[in-house]
Amino acid sequence: GIDAMRDRIVFSGHSEFAYLASVHTSVWGARRDYETVAQPSHPFARSKPPGQLALYIVAADLAERLPWPDQMGSQGAIVNARHRRLDNFAALFFPPISLLVLLPLFGLARRLVPPERALWPLLLYVLVPQTVLVTLHLDQVVYPLLVATTLWCVARAATARRWPLWWAAAGACTWLGLFVSFSLLPSLLVVPFVFWTAATARDRAQLRRLALGLAAAAAAFLALQGLAHLLIGYDLHRAYARCLLNHRQWKHFSAADRGLAIRLDLSEFGYWTGLELIALLLAAAGVELWGWARCPRQPQRLLALGVVVMIGATAILGDTLAEVARLWIFMVPLVVLVAADALAK
Repeated sequence: GIDAMRDRIVFSGHSEFAYLASVHTSVWGARRDYETVAQPSHPFARSKPPGQLALYIVAADLAERLPWPDQMGSQGAIVNARHRRLDNFAALFFPPISLLVLLPLFGLARRLVPPERALWPLLLYVLVPQTVLVTLHLDQVVYPLLVATTLWCVARAATARRWPLWWAAAGACTWLGLFVSFSLLPSLLVVPFVFWTAATARDRAQLRRLALGLAAAAAAFLALQGLAHLLIGYDLHRAYARCLLNHRQWKHFSAADRGLAIRLDLSEFGYWTGLELIALLLAAAGVELWGWARCPRQPQRLLALGVVVMIGATAILGDTLAEVARLWIFMVPLVVLVAADALAK
């Protein structure tokens, strides 16, 4: 059954990364010369920054160190032994790696929901269809982990004594996430909502702490970007412009598609995530908005509103038509976090 298990990494569009990782064996070289590696004939590679391919090369290097049976897998699309080992590694290990998101999600839940219900979001997460059906894509394997880890650092920064260090860690995680994929940008909209929900006090002093924390995160982000520019010549602006241009030319998205994209994307995400969870999310957002409007001096827990803002802004401003079961999977940890709290209430 191994051939069926690794079907997505051999024949899907993202199999392009596995192929490139099998012929480019140096993480350093692939990152430094990424604009040359990602040729126009590689549309998927041109739609991502260098970190995406770097993770596949690291996975291929790990696969090389494991003892595989000689006849494990026989797909005709395999180009060399390194390619076969990587495909086998992905089929066997990418699914359990995708569950590492449960660790930072648990850390988030302990700070954002009553502790006796901290395991509820984890249970809901593994029951959401796309977390187990969108297989062997980094969208499933590491995107939720990167976003949840960043937001966990933000939640820790809200109450920790050494909060500047936690904000710096959040900035570093943000840089790493955007080095892997620019599609994680919408998750930044939730940062102030997570901080405000996790904070023990909600006053002007806390607002100043939030502003200083964002500055510390930005400093860490810029420091890593400067280091990457010096070491591998990584130009963030050039990479973003290339990804955006490639996406628009490839998908032929136009302003006329905007209305259809909003309706289709939201309905697809709701269907795949589960209408019950989306109903709980919307109910929680409505309750929090109503409570905040009635008691402005005692702000409610605004996390649900932040998640709705993130999803809505992505649907309205993004240039994507469909495929959001995969592309928006990084939002699922936040959806189940809110839904679990709302379910208890």
